[in-house]
Amino acid sequence: MAHYQPILAEAVKKFPAKDWVEASAVAEMTMQECRSVEQSLADPLLLQDGCVTEIEDPDLGKIRQVGTTYRLSKNPSRPTKPAARVGAHTDEVKAEAARLAGSPAPKAKAGKPLKAPLDGVRVLDLGLAIAGPYGAQILSDLGAEVIKINALYDTYWHRTHIAYVANRGKRSIALNLKDARAMALLLDLVKTADVVHHNMRYDAAERLKIDYDRLKAINPALIYCHSRGFEKGVRERLPGNDQTGACLAGVQHEDGAMADGGKPLWSLTSLGDTGNGFLSAIGVLQALYHRDRTGEGQFVDTSIINACLLNSSYAVATPEGGAFERPRLDKMHLGFN
Repeated sequence: MAHYQPILAEAVKKFPAKDWVEASAVAEMTMQECRSVEQSLADPLLLQDGCVTEIEDPDLGKIRQVGTTYRLSKNPSRPTKPAARVGAHTDEVKAEAARLAGSPAPKAKAGKPLKAPLDGVRVLDLGLAIAGPYGAQILSDLGAEVIKINALYDTYWHRTHIAYVANRGKRSIALNLKDARAMALLLDLVKTADVVHHNMRYDAAERLKIDYDRLKAINPALIYCHSRGFEKGVRERLPGNDQTGACLAGVQHEDGAMADGGKPLWSLTSLGDTGNGFLSAIGVLQALYHRDRTGEGQFVDTSIINACLLNSSYAVATPEGGAFERPRLDKMHLGFN
């Protein structure tokens, strides 16, 4: 990397960012423009998706801020109101408390004892790298039985530290899903599963015939969780990773103090990947709660860009991408002052 970095830098200078993004889309490579948080919030594609939302704030006027960062098909939600001002609802909350005074607290429902919160829940993990497997690992930590479906010949991911970060507590089987015998075995497992979880591009799942519509026909109560790189829309089918999500959401711009003349910085904590895993686990837990009450399975989805937006959600912007006064890191990374 030390040898090639200056050579790559000189090559990149020959064309504007827009050309590189378009070329990488054709070549199916992971590359996106590094931009500020405010530019991210002004992106019409993110607004259309709902991961960025527009709110009328009583003090600031119309602003853009981070919106819905994970989605449940049976339980759609979208923020519509600004943050409440201190004491705005004092009288009505006091009135509600007075109505409830003396009422008995609801009794806990009797149930069978559990070894862990997700004891008895079976998860099939078809994920790769971090963004998918990390979410399934969280479910394993909570007591779920997670079966990792690995490729028959894994040439890279399971030789690295990444595998140890994202796969503890799981059982493992290696299957070539292009072989009809292996697919038959997987579909038998789907019949017994509570959750199918993966982060392959969705068109790949459709080609393999393991998309949500096909699997829910086998198991109608199935919770199907898909983690993407980007928001719904024109970028949805592009390959994505932690770095591209951090560029589009303004995280690299902010962490590199580019507003003060610094350079883009990719944090090795990979909060786009691991954050995506956390969001997917939260969505699955809510879907399991919904299913316990209704019997319905559903589709859960989130993306790396969503997790990166969550990491930059301390900022708001005007609809045009204008900034409000806020602390900013200096280019020497000495702090905010």
